[in-house]
Amino acid sequence: MGLHRARGRRVGAIRRSIPSRCSGRRCAPTSRTRSGYIKSLLDGQPGCLNINSGFVNVRDVADLHLRAMTDPAANGERFLATAGESLWMIDVAKVLRARLGVAASKVPLHMWPDDEVRNHPAMKAFALLLNIDMNVTSAKAVRLLGWQP
Repeated sequence: MGLHRARGRRVGAIRRSIPSRCSGRRCAPTSRTRSGYIKSLLDGQPGCLNINSGFVNVRDVADLHLRAMTDPAANGERFLATAGESLWMIDVAKVLRARLGVAASKVPLHMWPDDEVRNHPAMKAFALLLNIDMNVTSAKAVRLLGWQP
């Protein structure tokens, strides 16, 4: 169940905090360059959803995978991969505006009312995540494997 065998031993399984946002450089020309979450904000969606998410860079996830496969301390363990505290979408929007300037001019800085989100056909999947704090910790990966996201 999520644990894999390598050279005759069980190795740790990695779980990004769900729904964590994994970002980083694209691996191939056809791969997405940024999270759909961020793209929607940059494209000027009607407002910020009242959702919370963790974030992690894809290179940090790869590093954690390597540590989990090679460190005996990971034997049979599961690890969450997230970097720091989770953020509410409105806070992500503020960071984008502050750091990207004109490139983020369409990013909304107001909330999209929960009732409108629930009734919007394209937002049905997000309705279940409204007002839920998704904060998790990677402390176990840091403590056992020395991982530094």
